[in-house]
Amino acid sequence: MNAKQLWSVLAVATCAALLAGALAGCSGASASTDSDITVTATSDAKIVPDKARINVSVVSEEKTAEACQKENATRVNAVIEKLGGLGVADTSIQTANTYLFPRYGQPKDGSEDDEYVITGYEMTTTLRVEDLDIDNVGTVIQACVAEGANQADGIEFYASTYDEAYQQALEAALGTARNKAEGIANASGVNLGSIVRVSEGYQDTSARYISNLDVYASEDAVDSGAATAKTMPGQTTITAEVTVTYAIR
Repeated sequence: MNAKQLWSVLAVATCAALLAGALAGCSGASASTDSDITVTATSDAKIVPDKARINVSVVSEEKTAEACQKENATRVNAVIEKLGGLGVADTSIQTANTYLFPRYGQPKDGSEDDEYVITGYEMTTTLRVEDLDIDNVGTVIQACVAEGANQADGIEFYASTYDEAYQQALEAALGTARNKAEGIANASGVNLGSIVRVSEGYQDTSARYISNLDVYASEDAVDSGAATAKTMPGQTTITAEVTVTYAIR
């Protein structure tokens, strides 16, 4: 074999090797391509709350800071004692905030200057009362007012059946995800396979009631002649979200 023939053989061999490498590279890229469908789905479940939390406050006004604090403490302690008589546990009563500040007004001595003077003091103490049955909220508020509370606000509703409702929403979301994935597979001309991966989305647990306390309110513990407003909890929506990946074949 002469030199020219040798170079021809080497050139053919080199091309064959390069072609084989290219084909191998293409084969590897195809094998590493994911074959799946990923969908996200949500579903809701509606429940009626059966537990509540309220805020009741005692607002006091007196000429001196000492007198204001004393009068406020007397009324707050009376409210706490009444709550205990209604069956509310100490662990379900929390002092949410308390503050004392001066009140200002213009001097009454005929002075013409613009300076304001302290005319008295105001003190507010807020109690957060938890673990209340919905049917007892009105009675509890009425009892607190009778003992000196003069503000009530911030009713929050909870559901002791939250976990069951969330499970229902979660199962429904998975069903919705399956339907969506099947629709995509059919439109794409492929067959939907088994689940490869599932992840749960954000879960809002603000309506979840987790205490096991038994709280009651006796009708005899408050003035039966006073009107008690009925508490309407409405409905709470529990939402579940999932992201599901399916194989395709």
